[in-house]
Amino acid sequence: MVSWLPESASTIAQNDLESLLQICLGYKPVLFKGKQTLSPLALCIQCDGQLAIAVKKPDNENDNSETVLAKLVAAIRNDKERYRAVAIVTDSLFGKAVEKKKNSAIKINLIHSEKIGASAAYPYRTKLFDKKIILEEPIFADNDIHIWT
Repeated sequence: MVSWLPESASTIAQNDLESLLQICLGYKPVLFKGKQTLSPLALCIQCDGQLAIAVKKPDNENDNSETVLAKLVAAIRNDKERYRAVAIVTDSLFGKAVEKKKNSAIKINLIHSEKIGASAAYPYRTKLFDKKIILEEPIFADNDIHIWT
């Protein structure tokens, strides 16, 4: 049993979501290639078990990441019968309002067609000289994006 998923999760759901999480973390250098922040994207496990990538490009230069994320989620919802699991990857800010300090995190929303999911936020920092991305311990929480309702 994957400790961050509900006990009701099937073995297939556990395997799908854990696989998506590991794949997302394995691609962190690609996600940030040449950028200070990453654009929202999704990795999807199709019903046949194949992996697919979903991206939504900004319609114009004024589209912010929230707009792009909303369009990406809408596109996945429209095609949800094609998928059994989805990982939506975004760059997120978090921190204590008292400290007025925000930290960056890779946020991965993991959603399964069994209507279960979780989100994992991995705070990160970038080394100045070699631009290496250092991930800190994840913070797991309830998922806040819903595809299958």
